[in-house]
Amino acid sequence: MKNLKKIILILIAIVSTIIPLRLVANDAYVDSNSSITVYSNDEEDVELANDIRKAVQDIKDEIMSVTEDEDSYNNSEEDSENTIDSKFEKPYLGVYTSSITLDKAKELGYHSRYYGVLITGTSNNSPARLFRLVNNDILMSINDTQILNDKHLSQLIESYYVGDVVTLELFRDGKVITMDVELGSRNKKYTKNGESTTPEPSKSVKTKHSTGYGGGTWMPIWYQLDMDDINGLITNMHFSPLDDEGIFLSGGGGKITIGKGYFLGLMGADYSINRKTNVLVGPEEKNVIRRMSYKNNFWGFSLDKRYAISSKIIFSPGFMIGGASQRLSFSQTDGDYDWGNLNNDMNNNYNSYASFKKTYIAIQPRAEIMYRLLSWLAIRGEVGYLYGYSLHQDWKTTLTGDTYETKNSPNTPYKGLTFSIGPWFGF
Repeated sequence: MKNLKKIILILIAIVSTIIPLRLVANDAYVDSNSSITVYSNDEEDVELANDIRKAVQDIKDEIMSVTEDEDSYNNSEEDSENTIDSKFEKPYLGVYTSSITLDKAKELGYHSRYYGVLITGTSNNSPARLFRLVNNDILMSINDTQILNDKHLSQLIESYYVGDVVTLELFRDGKVITMDVELGSRNKKYTKNGESTTPEPSKSVKTKHSTGYGGGTWMPIWYQLDMDDINGLITNMHFSPLDDEGIFLSGGGGKITIGKGYFLGLMGADYSINRKTNVLVGPEEKNVIRRMSYKNNFWGFSLDKRYAISSKIIFSPGFMIGGASQRLSFSQTDGDYDWGNLNNDMNNNYNSYASFKKTYIAIQPRAEIMYRLLSWLAIRGEVGYLYGYSLHQDWKTTLTGDTYETKNSPNTPYKGLTFSIGPWFGF
């Protein structure tokens, strides 16, 4: 709309300049500043020229005004967008009020008036607190408008804008007093000196969740261990093989916090199985009872770093370092011992026992995730890789209390994935 007005005025100015140019051919000329000078002695010509000069100047002024208004409009458009919200913000006085009872009016000496509300408190950081409105003040009117009740007070305040200065009429200590108060904003802070400042927007702070304090639990662990060497020996001893997919260890452990999300702990787990079978041995093919025992265990100290993904979900990578071992033992007996024939029994080897053991230095990198159910109970899941390094290639054999190197024994590996899931007691 403003652009259209601007165009119309420019067209009028062009037409207006044509008229005095026609006068130049007769009795006048236009100088470089477009001012008109008339040399005619005819009073009507002089008057016409003066009217035209005035009209052209008025048009110039109007064009400049429109242009300035347009620039001002463009420059202030952004400011108006920024301040329009403050126009819709409800002004803030910051008083708590109640209706005045007859007993309260009598107590305060407030007689012969049937309007106003009783101030029962003021809000922190409010205009009311700044201008020292106090309990038991009776707010009678705002800008000479008598206040009927609490709702009427709210309506009156909301009829103004933030920053408006209003005159309050108060009854205090038996006297009527007036004061000018600037209605404020809840987005401003008020100082004792009467200054108001707009606080900087608070920066969003990422909620920091607790990583806990520690606890302990029973740990069922599935270990995908290579059982080829073990099964090769026990099947040769007439026993059925163990599961070649791995073994199931049962153990436990706990940990405590040492600060900054780090937890130090101790854990261990073991697996054992016992079997027996009947075997015919010796030239006489004597029936004996043969027993087999296999044990596997590991233990160590753990160090984990917990990360609280949320208040309920905890993720922690870490590792364990310690020791591990595998032990196989075999025994057989025919259950028949003869005090006088013990030498022959030993020679025929019907009653015998042998134990084989291999030890390792164990390390287990792992990762755990925990989901809290209660403040003291969670579900945990863990995956890791348990690796053992043996200082001796051969298995050790224990016979009659003495330990020997086992000839031709394999360098049995101790490595594989571990999986564990179960409860966690504590946090």
